[in-house]
Amino acid sequence: MKKILLVIENSSYGGGERSFAVLAGGMSSRGAEVHVACSPAEPFSGEISGHSVLHPAPMDSLADPGAVSRLLAVIRSVGPDIVHSQGARADFYAALACRLAGVEHVSTVAMPVEGFDVGFVRRSVYRFFGALGERFTSRFITVSRDLKKRLVAGHGIAPEKITVIPNCAGGEFFAVRPRDGALAAELGLSGAMVIGAAGRLVWQKGFGVLLESFASLCRTGRHGRTLKLLIIGDGDLRGELRAKARGLGIGDRVVWAGFRADMARVMRLCDVFAMPSLREGQPITLIEAMALGLPAAVSDLPGVRETGSDGKDFLLSPPGDAAALKENLARIVNDIPLAESLGAAGRLRASGSFTEEIFISAHCEFYGLGPGPAAVERLK
Repeated sequence: MKKILLVIENSSYGGGERSFAVLAGGMSSRGAEVHVACSPAEPFSGEISGHSVLHPAPMDSLADPGAVSRLLAVIRSVGPDIVHSQGARADFYAALACRLAGVEHVSTVAMPVEGFDVGFVRRSVYRFFGALGERFTSRFITVSRDLKKRLVAGHGIAPEKITVIPNCAGGEFFAVRPRDGALAAELGLSGAMVIGAAGRLVWQKGFGVLLESFASLCRTGRHGRTLKLLIIGDGDLRGELRAKARGLGIGDRVVWAGFRADMARVMRLCDVFAMPSLREGQPITLIEAMALGLPAAVSDLPGVRETGSDGKDFLLSPPGDAAALKENLARIVNDIPLAESLGAAGRLRASGSFTEEIFISAHCEFYGLGPGPAAVERLK
């Protein structure tokens, strides 16, 4: 039985935590002995507790020598065949601990440090320590071909050391279930046409742009039902974004759902999905919306273009362009055949390329646990 130690800095909960939770459960179901070193914080620790061994190992700072010793102790007690980390701090500490323990270290890079939404000084610190950790990392996984090119060109990593494994949507997003009328009433969405968006309330997700687009849509559109905007997620910009919505005159039309563990259930309340991100690797929320069959208006980013096709699976607009995003939302809202076509094509694309089965099989092949389908794409 292969032993795998996953290491993640789960100080917040987002796409990286969701994908590692899927990975832990999937590898356990395939017969691997899975251990996870992370903070005991919920909800991530709760998601993995039923099938993986949790080792408390907080990594709250990039200047914590104790984090290396804690991980080294975990590695020596577990005796893993491979250590697989995700996140800047987890990557750095795991790389050093693995070097000391003589164990192979693998890193998933969903967003290089130069894309972090932090100041210049902090980004420089991350870049310095990240480069140091990369020297001790034997192999890398990334979620898109574009990110692979950036790691090769900007980080000097040999292309043969990088494997592309796209993100996935959980099985609950593919399940055909009715909308939850009681939940719609609870959130004040009954009878409304709902444009939904999901993600952490931080700068790179572009929610300020979405609020401007939605306000314009409400002013200029003539729609059969009242339009409402449902934003699922929480973060540092919560207060600022709520104030912006009030200033735009749409305070009563925006529903702030906060963090939700039942994402699929909440997203089923949406008629349209919007993703206004300014930076992304490969957005899991977009894949989840596609799996649900939601027509989507999204930012034109490299990782998005690898997820589907403009005009077929979703409609693209330049990042940060509120007017262009508004026009795409208006097209979907006012053209039922177009909305149905986009939703059906997106769901078909997700079911053929971005399922848990494909994601887990790709990692099985990567770990050397046996052949999987043609799910691992090694780009030379």
